[in-house]
Amino acid sequence: MKKITILLKNVLTLVDKYDAENKKSGESFNIFSIMKMEYNEVKTHSSIIGEFLNPKGSHGLKDVPLKLFIKEIKKNLDNTSVYIDKLELDTNSSKVIIEEYIGEINEDKTAGGRIDIVVKDMEGKVIAIENKIHAKEQENQLLRYKNEYQDGCTIYLTLYGKESDYESEKFPKIIKGEDYLTCSYHINILNWLNDLLEQEMPERIRQVVNQYLGLVKKITNQTINVKMKKQIKVEIKQNFLAASEIFKNFKESRYDIISELFEEVAKKINEIAFVLKAEFKNEKDKYNNRYITIKTSKSDKLFYCRYTGIESNKEVVTVGIMGDFNIKNFESSIDYKDLETKLDDEFINNYLKGKEKIVQEIAEETKQYIERNL
Repeated sequence: MKKITILLKNVLTLVDKYDAENKKSGESFNIFSIMKMEYNEVKTHSSIIGEFLNPKGSHGLKDVPLKLFIKEIKKNLDNTSVYIDKLELDTNSSKVIIEEYIGEINEDKTAGGRIDIVVKDMEGKVIAIENKIHAKEQENQLLRYKNEYQDGCTIYLTLYGKESDYESEKFPKIIKGEDYLTCSYHINILNWLNDLLEQEMPERIRQVVNQYLGLVKKITNQTINVKMKKQIKVEIKQNFLAASEIFKNFKESRYDIISELFEEVAKKINEIAFVLKAEFKNEKDKYNNRYITIKTSKSDKLFYCRYTGIESNKEVVTVGIMGDFNIKNFESSIDYKDLETKLDDEFINNYLKGKEKIVQEIAEETKQYIERNL
Protein backbone atom coordinates (compact mmCIF):
# COMPACT_ATOMS: atom_id res chain seq x y z
CA MET A 1 0.00 0.00 0.00
CA LYS A 2 2.89 2.34 0.83
CA LYS A 3 4.43 1.81 -2.64
CA ILE A 4 1.08 2.57 -4.32
CA THR A 5 0.80 5.81 -2.31
CA ILE A 6 4.34 6.84 -3.26
CA LEU A 7 3.72 6.07 -6.96
CA LEU A 8 0.47 8.05 -7.01
CA LYS A 9 2.15 10.97 -5.25
CA ASN A 10 5.08 11.03 -7.71
CA VAL A 11 2.81 10.80 -10.77
CA LEU A 12 0.52 13.51 -9.40
CA THR A 13 3.56 15.78 -8.96
CA LEU A 14 4.48 15.23 -12.62
CA VAL A 15 0.92 15.87 -13.79
CA ASP A 16 0.70 19.11 -11.80
CA LYS A 17 4.05 20.25 -13.18
CA TYR A 18 3.15 19.70 -16.83
CA ASP A 19 -0.40 20.91 -16.34
CA ALA A 20 1.04 24.24 -15.20
CA GLU A 21 3.26 24.34 -18.30
CA ASN A 22 0.29 23.60 -20.57
CA LYS A 23 -1.72 26.40 -19.01
CA LYS A 24 1.20 28.78 -19.41
CA SER A 25 1.55 27.89 -23.10
CA GLY A 26 -2.20 28.08 -23.70
CA GLU A 27 -2.36 24.51 -25.01
CA SER A 28 -5.30 23.68 -22.75
CA PHE A 29 -7.41 26.45 -24.33
CA ASN A 30 -9.44 25.15 -27.25
CA ILE A 31 -12.38 26.98 -28.80
CA PHE A 32 -14.05 23.76 -29.96
CA SER A 33 -13.98 22.33 -26.43
CA ILE A 34 -15.40 25.54 -25.02
CA MET A 35 -18.26 25.43 -27.52
CA LYS A 36 -18.79 21.69 -26.81
CA MET A 37 -18.38 20.83 -30.48
CA GLU A 38 -15.49 18.39 -30.03
CA TYR A 39 -17.33 15.33 -31.34
CA ASN A 40 -19.75 16.87 -33.82
CA GLU A 41 -18.93 14.97 -37.03
CA VAL A 42 -20.71 17.28 -39.49
CA LYS A 43 -20.61 20.79 -38.02
CA THR A 44 -17.07 20.54 -36.69
CA HIS A 45 -14.93 17.87 -38.33
CA SER A 46 -16.43 17.43 -41.81
CA SER A 47 -16.89 21.19 -42.14
CA ILE A 48 -13.31 22.05 -41.16
CA ILE A 49 -11.64 19.22 -43.10
CA GLY A 50 -13.84 19.89 -46.14
CA GLU A 51 -13.10 23.61 -46.09
CA PHE A 52 -9.34 23.05 -46.00
CA LEU A 53 -9.55 20.42 -48.76
CA ASN A 54 -11.43 22.89 -50.95
CA PRO A 55 -8.95 24.68 -53.29
CA LYS A 56 -11.39 27.58 -53.44
CA GLY A 57 -11.86 27.63 -49.67
CA SER A 58 -11.79 30.81 -47.61
CA HIS A 59 -8.37 29.83 -46.19
CA GLY A 60 -6.73 31.20 -49.38
CA LEU A 61 -4.18 28.34 -49.49
CA LYS A 62 -5.54 27.15 -52.85
CA ASP A 63 -4.89 23.42 -53.47
CA VAL A 64 -1.99 23.04 -51.03
CA PRO A 65 -4.05 21.37 -48.24
CA LEU A 66 -5.65 18.95 -50.74
CA LYS A 67 -2.25 17.98 -52.20
CA LEU A 68 -0.88 17.37 -48.70
CA PHE A 69 -3.93 15.27 -47.78
CA ILE A 70 -3.55 13.07 -50.88
CA LYS A 71 0.17 12.73 -50.16
CA GLU A 72 -0.63 11.54 -46.62
CA ILE A 73 -3.17 8.98 -47.82
CA LYS A 74 -0.68 7.61 -50.37
CA LYS A 75 2.06 7.06 -47.76
CA ASN A 76 1.02 3.54 -46.82
CA LEU A 77 -0.10 2.43 -50.28
CA ASP A 78 1.81 -0.14 -52.27
CA ASN A 79 2.93 1.06 -55.71
CA THR A 80 0.71 -1.60 -57.25
CA SER A 81 -2.42 -0.35 -55.48
CA VAL A 82 -5.30 0.65 -57.78
CA TYR A 83 -5.78 3.66 -55.53
CA ILE A 84 -2.53 5.30 -56.62
CA ASP A 85 -4.17 6.32 -59.89
CA LYS A 86 -7.56 7.02 -58.32
CA LEU A 87 -5.93 9.57 -56.03
CA GLU A 88 -4.29 11.48 -58.91
CA LEU A 89 -6.82 14.30 -58.93
CA ASP A 90 -6.42 17.60 -60.74
CA THR A 91 -6.31 19.40 -57.41
CA ASN A 92 -6.49 22.87 -58.93
CA SER A 93 -9.89 22.20 -60.54
CA SER A 94 -11.30 20.15 -57.66
CA LYS A 95 -14.40 21.15 -55.73
CA VAL A 96 -15.66 19.91 -52.35
CA ILE A 97 -19.20 19.02 -51.32
CA ILE A 98 -20.15 18.50 -47.66
CA GLU A 99 -22.99 16.04 -47.00
CA GLU A 100 -23.55 15.26 -50.69
CA TYR A 101 -27.02 13.81 -51.28
CA ILE A 102 -26.88 10.85 -53.67
CA GLY A 103 -30.56 9.91 -53.62
CA GLU A 104 -33.04 7.99 -51.50
CA ILE A 105 -31.65 4.85 -49.88
CA ASN A 106 -33.08 1.89 -51.76
CA GLU A 107 -34.67 -1.21 -50.25
CA ASP A 108 -31.53 -3.34 -50.02
CA LYS A 109 -29.44 -0.35 -48.85
CA THR A 110 -26.99 -0.56 -51.77
CA ALA A 111 -27.60 2.95 -53.15
CA GLY A 112 -28.45 6.41 -51.87
CA GLY A 113 -27.76 8.41 -48.73
CA ARG A 114 -25.41 11.28 -47.92
CA ILE A 115 -21.63 11.21 -48.19
CA ASP A 116 -19.84 13.32 -45.56
CA ILE A 117 -17.11 14.83 -47.78
CA VAL A 118 -16.78 14.50 -51.56
CA VAL A 119 -13.87 15.89 -53.61
CA LYS A 120 -14.34 15.99 -57.42
CA ASP A 121 -12.09 17.25 -60.15
CA MET A 122 -12.89 18.37 -63.72
CA GLU A 123 -11.84 14.98 -65.12
CA GLY A 124 -14.41 13.10 -63.05
CA LYS A 125 -12.06 11.66 -60.44
CA VAL A 126 -13.59 11.48 -56.96
CA ILE A 127 -12.55 11.04 -53.33
CA ALA A 128 -15.54 10.13 -51.14
CA ILE A 129 -14.89 10.35 -47.39
CA GLU A 130 -17.13 8.73 -44.77
CA ASN A 131 -16.33 10.46 -41.47
CA LYS A 132 -17.01 8.58 -38.21
CA ILE A 133 -16.17 9.88 -34.74
CA HIS A 134 -18.49 7.83 -32.55
CA ALA A 135 -21.50 7.16 -34.80
CA LYS A 136 -22.30 3.57 -35.71
CA GLU A 137 -21.60 2.33 -39.24
CA GLN A 138 -24.89 2.09 -41.13
CA GLU A 139 -26.13 -0.87 -43.15
CA ASN A 140 -24.09 -1.23 -46.37
CA GLN A 141 -22.94 2.38 -45.94
CA LEU A 142 -19.51 2.10 -47.55
CA LEU A 143 -20.92 -0.22 -50.21
CA ARG A 144 -23.46 2.47 -51.21
CA TYR A 145 -20.72 5.07 -51.63
CA LYS A 146 -18.49 2.67 -53.52
CA ASN A 147 -21.42 1.88 -55.84
CA GLU A 148 -22.07 5.59 -56.39
CA TYR A 149 -18.44 6.28 -57.37
CA GLN A 150 -17.20 2.93 -58.66
CA ASP A 151 -14.06 4.45 -60.20
CA GLY A 152 -13.47 6.76 -57.27
CA CYS A 153 -11.61 6.42 -53.98
CA THR A 154 -13.78 5.69 -50.93
CA ILE A 155 -12.09 6.58 -47.64
CA TYR A 156 -13.31 5.45 -44.20
CA LEU A 157 -12.12 8.08 -41.72
CA THR A 158 -12.29 7.11 -38.03
CA LEU A 159 -10.46 8.05 -34.84
CA TYR A 160 -7.97 5.18 -35.01
CA GLY A 161 -8.23 3.84 -38.57
CA LYS A 162 -10.90 1.25 -37.85
CA GLU A 163 -11.85 -1.10 -40.68
CA SER A 164 -15.46 -1.62 -41.71
CA ASP A 165 -17.00 -4.36 -39.57
CA TYR A 166 -20.43 -4.42 -41.17
CA GLU A 167 -21.58 -7.93 -42.06
CA SER A 168 -24.39 -8.64 -44.55
CA GLU A 169 -26.11 -11.93 -45.32
CA LYS A 170 -26.90 -10.83 -48.90
CA PHE A 171 -23.69 -9.07 -49.91
CA PRO A 172 -20.00 -9.99 -49.52
CA LYS A 173 -18.02 -8.04 -46.94
CA ILE A 174 -16.20 -5.08 -48.46
CA ILE A 175 -12.44 -5.35 -48.25
CA LYS A 176 -9.91 -2.74 -47.15
CA GLY A 177 -7.50 -1.92 -49.95
CA GLU A 178 -9.83 -3.25 -52.62
CA ASP A 179 -13.15 -1.52 -51.94
CA TYR A 180 -12.05 1.33 -49.68
CA LEU A 181 -9.12 2.83 -47.77
CA THR A 182 -8.91 3.57 -44.06
CA CYS A 183 -7.77 6.89 -42.63
CA SER A 184 -7.33 7.90 -38.98
CA TYR A 185 -7.47 11.11 -37.01
CA HIS A 186 -4.88 9.57 -34.70
CA ILE A 187 -2.17 9.44 -37.40
CA ASN A 188 -3.26 10.70 -40.84
CA ILE A 189 -5.22 13.83 -39.94
CA LEU A 190 -2.62 14.69 -37.31
CA ASN A 191 0.22 14.32 -39.85
CA TRP A 192 -1.73 16.29 -42.45
CA LEU A 193 -2.29 19.21 -40.07
CA ASN A 194 1.36 19.22 -38.99
CA ASP A 195 2.45 19.26 -42.66
CA LEU A 196 0.02 22.10 -43.28
CA LEU A 197 1.54 24.14 -40.46
CA GLU A 198 4.90 24.00 -42.25
CA GLN A 199 3.41 25.98 -45.14
CA GLU A 200 3.27 29.76 -45.40
CA MET A 201 -0.13 31.10 -44.39
CA PRO A 202 -1.74 34.14 -42.69
CA GLU A 203 -1.45 34.08 -38.90
CA ARG A 204 -5.24 33.89 -38.45
CA ILE A 205 -5.37 30.72 -40.55
CA ARG A 206 -2.43 29.26 -38.65
CA GLN A 207 -4.28 29.82 -35.37
CA VAL A 208 -7.29 27.90 -36.69
CA VAL A 209 -5.11 24.99 -37.84
CA ASN A 210 -3.39 24.93 -34.43
CA GLN A 211 -6.71 24.96 -32.62
CA TYR A 212 -8.02 22.12 -34.75
CA LEU A 213 -4.76 20.20 -34.32
CA GLY A 214 -5.21 20.55 -30.56
CA LEU A 215 -8.74 19.20 -30.87
CA VAL A 216 -7.59 16.18 -32.90
CA LYS A 217 -4.95 15.42 -30.25
CA LYS A 218 -7.59 15.65 -27.55
CA ILE A 219 -10.15 13.33 -29.16
CA THR A 220 -7.41 10.77 -29.91
CA ASN A 221 -5.90 10.98 -26.41
CA GLN A 222 -2.58 12.52 -27.49
CA THR A 223 -2.60 15.75 -25.51
CA ILE A 224 -0.38 14.42 -22.74
CA ASN A 225 3.04 15.98 -22.83
CA VAL A 226 5.59 13.56 -24.37
CA LYS A 227 8.23 14.36 -21.77
CA MET A 228 5.76 13.78 -18.95
CA LYS A 229 4.70 10.47 -20.50
CA LYS A 230 8.32 9.27 -20.55
CA GLN A 231 8.81 10.24 -16.91
CA ILE A 232 5.62 8.47 -15.85
CA LYS A 233 6.86 5.32 -17.62
CA VAL A 234 10.04 5.50 -15.55
CA GLU A 235 7.96 5.73 -12.35
CA ILE A 236 5.87 2.73 -13.43
CA LYS A 237 8.96 0.61 -14.20
CA GLN A 238 10.41 1.44 -10.79
CA ASN A 239 7.13 0.58 -9.05
CA PHE A 240 5.69 -2.03 -11.40
CA LEU A 241 3.65 -4.13 -8.95
CA ALA A 242 2.09 -1.03 -7.42
CA ALA A 243 1.21 0.27 -10.90
CA SER A 244 -0.29 -3.13 -11.75
CA GLU A 245 -2.63 -2.97 -8.75
CA ILE A 246 -3.76 0.52 -9.76
CA PHE A 247 -4.38 -0.66 -13.31
CA LYS A 248 -6.45 -3.65 -12.14
CA ASN A 249 -8.81 -1.40 -10.18
CA PHE A 250 -8.88 1.64 -12.48
CA LYS A 251 -11.66 0.62 -14.87
CA GLU A 252 -14.03 -0.43 -12.09
CA SER A 253 -13.31 2.77 -10.17
CA ARG A 254 -13.97 4.83 -13.30
CA TYR A 255 -17.26 3.03 -13.84
CA ASP A 256 -18.30 3.72 -10.22
CA ILE A 257 -17.56 7.43 -10.63
CA ILE A 258 -19.55 7.73 -13.88
CA SER A 259 -22.46 5.75 -12.42
CA GLU A 260 -22.49 8.07 -9.42
CA LEU A 261 -22.47 11.10 -11.74
CA PHE A 262 -25.37 9.73 -13.75
CA GLU A 263 -27.47 9.05 -10.65
CA GLU A 264 -26.82 12.57 -9.34
CA VAL A 265 -27.82 14.02 -12.73
CA ALA A 266 -30.94 11.83 -12.65
CA LYS A 267 -31.98 13.29 -9.29
CA LYS A 268 -31.66 16.84 -10.62
CA ILE A 269 -33.57 16.08 -13.82
CA ASN A 270 -36.28 14.37 -11.76
CA GLU A 271 -36.68 17.69 -9.96
CA ILE A 272 -37.03 19.42 -13.35
CA ALA A 273 -39.67 16.88 -14.40
CA PHE A 274 -41.60 17.52 -11.19
CA VAL A 275 -41.70 21.28 -11.85
CA LEU A 276 -42.77 20.68 -15.47
CA LYS A 277 -45.38 18.12 -14.31
CA ALA A 278 -43.74 15.68 -16.68
CA GLU A 279 -43.32 11.91 -16.71
CA PHE A 280 -39.83 10.82 -15.65
CA LYS A 281 -37.93 7.56 -16.24
CA ASN A 282 -34.43 6.41 -15.31
CA GLU A 283 -33.57 3.22 -17.23
CA LYS A 284 -30.74 0.93 -18.29
CA ASP A 285 -30.72 -1.35 -21.35
CA LYS A 286 -29.03 -4.68 -22.06
CA TYR A 287 -26.06 -2.91 -23.68
CA ASN A 288 -25.19 -1.10 -20.43
CA ASN A 289 -26.54 2.21 -21.76
CA ARG A 290 -28.26 4.48 -19.26
CA TYR A 291 -31.18 6.76 -20.11
CA ILE A 292 -33.11 9.49 -18.38
CA THR A 293 -36.26 10.47 -20.24
CA ILE A 294 -38.83 13.20 -19.69
CA LYS A 295 -42.19 13.30 -21.45
CA THR A 296 -44.11 16.56 -21.12
CA SER A 297 -47.83 17.15 -21.59
CA LYS A 298 -47.13 20.43 -23.42
CA SER A 299 -45.50 18.78 -26.41
CA ASP A 300 -45.45 15.50 -28.32
CA LYS A 301 -41.66 15.65 -28.14
CA LEU A 302 -39.71 13.47 -25.74
CA PHE A 303 -36.59 14.88 -24.11
CA TYR A 304 -33.81 12.58 -22.99
CA CYS A 305 -30.49 12.60 -21.23
CA ARG A 306 -28.44 9.60 -22.30
CA TYR A 307 -25.23 8.03 -21.07
CA THR A 308 -23.74 5.55 -23.54
CA GLY A 309 -21.97 2.90 -21.52
CA ILE A 310 -18.38 2.00 -20.82
CA GLU A 311 -18.51 -1.26 -22.77
CA SER A 312 -18.94 0.59 -26.08
CA ASN A 313 -16.14 3.11 -25.39
CA LYS A 314 -18.54 5.97 -26.10
CA GLU A 315 -18.68 7.57 -22.69
CA VAL A 316 -20.87 10.57 -23.29
CA VAL A 317 -23.87 12.36 -21.84
CA THR A 318 -26.20 13.52 -24.62
CA VAL A 319 -29.30 15.70 -24.33
CA GLY A 320 -31.77 15.85 -27.20
CA ILE A 321 -35.17 14.88 -28.55
CA MET A 322 -36.66 11.61 -29.68
CA GLY A 323 -40.19 10.61 -30.61
CA ASP A 324 -40.77 7.30 -28.83
CA PHE A 325 -40.85 6.81 -25.06
CA ASN A 326 -39.29 3.35 -25.38
CA ILE A 327 -35.55 2.76 -25.12
CA LYS A 328 -35.80 -0.44 -27.20
CA ASN A 329 -36.51 1.77 -30.21
CA PHE A 330 -34.09 4.48 -29.14
CA GLU A 331 -31.62 4.42 -32.06
CA SER A 332 -34.27 4.42 -34.78
CA SER A 333 -36.40 7.10 -33.19
CA ILE A 334 -33.81 9.85 -32.63
CA ASP A 335 -34.63 13.11 -34.40
CA TYR A 336 -31.47 14.94 -33.41
CA LYS A 337 -29.21 15.73 -30.49
CA ASP A 338 -28.15 19.13 -29.30
CA LEU A 339 -26.01 18.98 -26.18
CA GLU A 340 -23.18 16.53 -25.64
CA THR A 341 -20.71 16.15 -22.79
CA LYS A 342 -17.76 13.80 -23.30
CA LEU A 343 -16.93 11.90 -20.12
CA ASP A 344 -13.16 11.93 -20.66
CA ASP A 345 -10.58 11.79 -17.87
CA GLU A 346 -10.32 15.57 -17.62
CA PHE A 347 -14.08 15.89 -17.17
CA ILE A 348 -14.14 13.12 -14.54
CA ASN A 349 -11.29 14.80 -12.65
CA ASN A 350 -13.19 18.11 -12.66
CA TYR A 351 -16.29 16.27 -11.43
CA LEU A 352 -14.38 14.77 -8.50
CA LYS A 353 -13.06 18.22 -7.59
CA GLY A 354 -16.48 19.89 -7.76
CA LYS A 355 -19.30 17.34 -7.97
CA GLU A 356 -22.21 19.62 -7.19
CA LYS A 357 -21.15 22.23 -9.75
CA ILE A 358 -20.72 19.71 -12.60
CA VAL A 359 -24.05 17.97 -11.91
CA GLN A 360 -25.83 21.32 -11.69
CA GLU A 361 -24.33 22.43 -15.03
CA ILE A 362 -25.55 19.31 -16.87
CA ALA A 363 -29.00 19.58 -15.27
CA GLU A 364 -29.26 23.30 -16.02
CA GLU A 365 -28.29 22.77 -19.68
CA THR A 366 -30.93 20.06 -19.91
CA LYS A 367 -33.57 22.33 -18.37
CA GLN A 368 -32.74 25.22 -20.73
CA TYR A 369 -32.76 22.88 -23.72
CA ILE A 370 -36.21 21.56 -22.83
CA GLU A 371 -37.60 25.06 -22.25
CA ARG A 372 -36.26 26.23 -25.63
CA ASN A 373 -37.86 23.32 -27.46
CA LEU A 374 -41.22 22.95 -25.74
